[in-house]
Amino acid sequence: MTDCDNPREMIDRLKSWLSKKGQVLICYSGGLDSSLLASVAAIVLGDDALLAIVDFRALPRRELLEATKRAESLGLRLQALSFPFMEVEEIVENGPDRCYHCRKGWAVMLKDLAEKEGISTIADGLNMDDIEDDRPGTRAFDDAGIVHPFLELELSKADLRRMARALACDFWDRPSSACLATRIPPCERITEERLSRIEAGEEFLLDLGASQVRLRDHGDLARIEVLSGDMASMLKRREDILEALRRLGYRHVAIDLDGYRTGSLKGFHQI
Repeated sequence: MTDCDNPREMIDRLKSWLSKKGQVLICYSGGLDSSLLASVAAIVLGDDALLAIVDFRALPRRELLEATKRAESLGLRLQALSFPFMEVEEIVENGPDRCYHCRKGWAVMLKDLAEKEGISTIADGLNMDDIEDDRPGTRAFDDAGIVHPFLELELSKADLRRMARALACDFWDRPSSACLATRIPPCERITEERLSRIEAGEEFLLDLGASQVRLRDHGDLARIEVLSGDMASMLKRREDILEALRRLGYRHVAIDLDGYRTGSLKGFHQI
């Protein structure tokens, strides 16, 4: 981790990194990490920064809309790249290397766009917290030569939140997000039906007031993860939740008392 606790000094280091690159194509999702990188790039590079968001079936429409609005508010150019997620067998079979094949496809499109725009540097928002687990998608980006400025500057997720708050960014406390495929247990096939009901279910729960939610799809069972502070309010809407999720095709609905956490599907496999 960085020895510097001053967010303004961290911001200056990131500004220096961007300035040395001159032009940057940012793999952008609208999440905290890439939004912070985009925000500082807007200050340093202006029109020499280009955002590219990969639109794919497992990206919730809510997140795509939010990302697009944020890019517009920053005044940066945004290019949407359509990736045929459901057409890649190595992805929909949902094996341990799913993310590698997905990000490998992204990298091809990003490199094509960078070449077309005459940009030599492609960057993403990977930070120090992201290297604690094995991430096949990161390997795919590394293979393609995509760089990680927050890693180079040894910045953690907490550092990024402090930097975003210092810049008065309204997304500084934005919850972490992940693609809808992460709600399906490993080695269980990803289908249009499962993605659709996961997205619809999460939309319903977010509209009920959940600040962060994961709807884990276990076939007939929907396992809901929310933050501990949201559990009581969700339980008060028990009947509404049961009705909505059963209408989506789930026979059983459970709220996980362990609450929201990343990686909760590790160890789940199709029997």
